Amino acid sequence: MLTARADDSTITLPEHQLWAGSSELASLGRGLSSPHRRLHLRAALIAAAAGGSVLLARHLHVMSGWFGVAILAVLGLAVPLSRHLSRRIILTGALFFGWFPLLYWQVLPLGSVGRVSLTLSVLTAGLAGWVSSSPTPKHRLRLLIPRFSLIDAYPVVVAVLAAFSFRRWIRVSDGRSALTLLMRGWDNSGHYDMVESIRLHGATMDVVKPPAGAASWAYAGYPQGYHSIVAFLMETLGSTRPGLPQAELVGYAHGIAISMICVTTMLAAGVCALPRLRRYPVLAGPLVALTALPFVFDPAAHAVQSGFANFVVAAALVGCAVLIASSTRSVTPVWLAALGGTLIAVAHSWALLLVLAVPAALTIAVPRRGLRYAASRRLRLVSAAVLIVTLLAIAHAGQVLLLLHKDVGSILTIDGGIVAPDPVLVSMAAISSLLLCILAAVPRAGRTALRRTDDRRAATLAVVPIIATAAGALIAYQQISVNGAVGYYFFKFVTGFELVCFPVLAVGVVALAHRLIPRWGRRGAARLIAGPLSIAVGALIIAPGIISHYSPQPITGRDPFNATVSGGLLSALHVQDEHSDRIVVYLAVGAYAPRLDRNAESWYRALTHTQTSRALVTGLEGLELMSPSIEQAKVAVRTILAYDPAQLVVVPPEYLSALRDGVPGEAQQQRVISW
Repeated sequence: MLTARADDSTITLPEHQLWAGSSELASLGRGLSSPHRRLHLRAALIAAAAGGSVLLARHLHVMSGWFGVAILAVLGLAVPLSRHLSRRIILTGALFFGWFPLLYWQVLPLGSVGRVSLTLSVLTAGLAGWVSSSPTPKHRLRLLIPRFSLIDAYPVVVAVLAAFSFRRWIRVSDGRSALTLLMRGWDNSGHYDMVESIRLHGATMDVVKPPAGAASWAYAGYPQGYHSIVAFLMETLGSTRPGLPQAELVGYAHGIAISMICVTTMLAAGVCALPRLRRYPVLAGPLVALTALPFVFDPAAHAVQSGFANFVVAAALVGCAVLIASSTRSVTPVWLAALGGTLIAVAHSWALLLVLAVPAALTIAVPRRGLRYAASRRLRLVSAAVLIVTLLAIAHAGQVLLLLHKDVGSILTIDGGIVAPDPVLVSMAAISSLLLCILAAVPRAGRTALRRTDDRRAATLAVVPIIATAAGALIAYQQISVNGAVGYYFFKFVTGFELVCFPVLAVGVVALAHRLIPRWGRRGAARLIAGPLSIAVGALIIAPGIISHYSPQPITGRDPFNATVSGGLLSALHVQDEHSDRIVVYLAVGAYAPRLDRNAESWYRALTHTQTSRALVTGLEGLELMSPSIEQAKVAVRTILAYDPAQLVVVPPEYLSALRDGVPGEAQQQRVISW
């Protein structure tokens, strides 16, 4: 028997209902009676039939597209990790984002089956076998369906809002529209290249051999946990092997949208899973809004558009680590695996945020009364194994970073374009989360040991804003020492810190509210806190993000330029295929070009799978060509041709004749080509 706290009341269930290594299955090697043999034989046959049916459906493309994504979500949420929907959502999501990328650390001999078909088949077979192996299968079947209460409606509402916010990403249906949308963010080309490389080679770029003549892939030293998740979602939507670039671009846009909807829903579910809050749905509303809406609207939505989706997902999973650590009172292998999954996902998505994730996760290890650990020796061994694998997976992220960056500290001084976060909002979020966590630790007479456990956990979370402030100061010092001013990684870290403050703030509010409840009564205290908090959240934190998200953007001509270049890029892809032994440089020329766009050239490398150390530098890097004139384009062409005699330049056909005239010599002119 295993005692677990699945909600606000302690329940006692047979251990086989909470852990796959049940006493029934463990008895297989010790001799079974004839009824037991028949039972397990029946379960094995049913599991095999269910898993085989899924493989057949995937082979026939019946279980693909958005229907395949829905089936994946249903099967994932059917795993009985918890009886309540909100807890099941955050646990399942943490396991998915943290542990599934490990499937891409090596090339697996799966052939046309693929990882998605195998995962769906194993999940279906496992659930079917688990249900049918019980003498009372109806009871286990009921356990597959989570309990739904009023507070569990909030994650559903947040999921709908997130889908509405990212509707442009969901609604793209052709390659040109998807590329036009993605070209608005500079970093999107690099992240697309990593995802496509995983799709093409079946593993992350650090284990894939680069092509002949190149020292390495351009992004071999970039941890690709998030990219593996997007590749997995693209395979769920489409096929195992990559299709045409147009279809891959659409799948990539959809994969980003799905990942953002998932992590935002996980944050809302994590707030609703806090044990004390489940009894007060009125108070849960503003806290869910406080935690999730910054990820639905700005600053997260703007960061995703800029090409920082992996960073936003990492920040969301740090928040999930805060909420998972704050919502458990029984440390079991499942909870540890979920918590470890958030750390692995952060390390392999945006490793710098581990500075915030690790202290949040370690709050679960602070000694305190009322916290229970897995009782049996076997489960404790499993917990130890989970911790060891988690540490090894995090260390692997450091190993990948060191592939191309021998001095990790030098990465912090890299420059880049990013919108600086509002210092007022960041300060408000940081100070509020710190003060509320500290107030939760103020002694109060008459507390039980169980309440003291939650109060200490909330108080321990005060180290998150403290450590974040210290880390931000160190990053600023490093950048000022080298560059003379703070820049890209400082602003990005501060933005992540701002997003992480909201889950910490939610935990502090819940702890403080519980202190006030005995004095004013449960219902009265909840209303007393919910009212002002709703106004404060909307006016001070959420409203600016919503207003910024929906404010009309000035017409700059950028989107018309992107649409023009997108069509040219897709039309010119065959040129690189026809000259596979040479580097073909795409040159964007047009009336809307704010410069002779290196963004377009980077997309050409990504779409032709030639983003290597050899093709990373083309000669355009030192040019600052802000004028759209044809004369500036001629300068760019001559620079590219002179930089490497093996390079070719592909330009739009309407500019081919004019640009050839600007190059001396017929041999050089023939290196300027079009589609």
